[in-house]
Amino acid sequence: MVRLAFGGFLLILGFVGYQVGFQICMSGEGVLTKFLTLFLSPALPLEVLGLVLQFGGGVLAIIGFLLCITALSKPIVRVERVEAAGETSISKLQCKFCGGRLEEDSVFCPLCGKSQV
Repeated sequence: MVRLAFGGFLLILGFVGYQVGFQICMSGEGVLTKFLTLFLSPALPLEVLGLVLQFGGGVLAIIGFLLCITALSKPIVRVERVEAAGETSISKLQCKFCGGRLEEDSVFCPLCGKSQV
């Protein structure tokens, strides 16, 4: 759930950053441009600032989108193979009641005479 919220936040932040960069490249001067130039070097051209914001916003949006997709996808459940135990060649059939040894095809116990079916 945290990954989904963080991915959505990055997606929105990326789109906003891209739009701000696009607005700076298209119009040049504006209130937003004056606000951003307070924090940056005056020697930095506005076009470079706009391109950096567009590129950074695009990268943030892609990362946010990928985080949202991975958060919503189903987890992979690994299936382990279980090998069946090999059949033993020596059959050791025992009576359910007395524990006596039985023949392979016998229905009744030779010791106690009770049915094994």
